[in-house]
Amino acid sequence: MVYKTASIPSVRPSDINGGSLGRVLPRQTSTGSTRGTQTVGYGNTKIDGSNNVITVGDTILLDGGNGVITTKNTDGSTLGLGTIPGSNPKRFGFFSLDTAGNLVMEIINGTMFVYNPTDSYHNVTQGGLLPDGSGGFAVAKPGTDVVDIF
Repeated sequence: MVYKTASIPSVRPSDINGGSLGRVLPRQTSTGSTRGTQTVGYGNTKIDGSNNVITVGDTILLDGGNGVITTKNTDGSTLGLGTIPGSNPKRFGFFSLDTAGNLVMEIINGTMFVYNPTDSYHNVTQGGLLPDGSGGFAVAKPGTDVVDIF
């Protein structure tokens, strides 16, 4: 059997207005890390590789560094999933923040805690697992946290 050398003509565009499809050789492909903030597409989506943050418009934030995904309402309130802001020790769950950024609701391991912004953010209602280990729903009077009634 005799093998012949094959010749492949260039498929690079010959002019700006058309021509054949181009190809990209491996040595022409950019690799590595992108530094700084990159705008993706035509919208307002940005990827900040140095801080592990992706923002979509003015409303959605994916923060890999803090482990949280949030979306902002038009009134400035926030709904989120992930590490609950200001929690110490860190708690993970669903949460809602008022327009001032204060925690007004959180759901952790199936238990919902609601905090009253007009009453110094006391935990006024709790549903699911209660402080005594039983299950149910509890409501505290103004100025009192649910844990104080058990």
